[in-house]
Amino acid sequence: MNDIIGEARTHRMASAKTKAEVTAKVANAAMIQNKSRMTFDRPIILRCMWFETNRRRDPDNIVAGKKYVLDGLVAAGILAKDGWPQVAGFDDKWDVSKEHPGVLVTVEEVT
Repeated sequence: MNDIIGEARTHRMASAKTKAEVTAKVANAAMIQNKSRMTFDRPIILRCMWFETNRRRDPDNIVAGKKYVLDGLVAAGILAKDGWPQVAGFDDKWDVSKEHPGVLVTVEEVT
């Protein structure tokens, strides 16, 4: 989150450009992984395992990236929208991985 805020302060369109780029990357990755063309009609739980290269970032700043994840899932057509009727909750965890930083996302439909 601090990175997002800092970028937004540099230029009024800087963070919008980054958001569009990251959302597109997430959408592309989601479409590649979603070979069965699954979509979710019922509410989902978004489970994210965040991997950072070190412990410098606070957890609340790490999980701010879920905005990009949800928007990417909508752009990929996996979720119709990312509002209250579609998202029942979140489950975030974080750890250190110098070799593989990033996020592992699992979407679970609420039954």
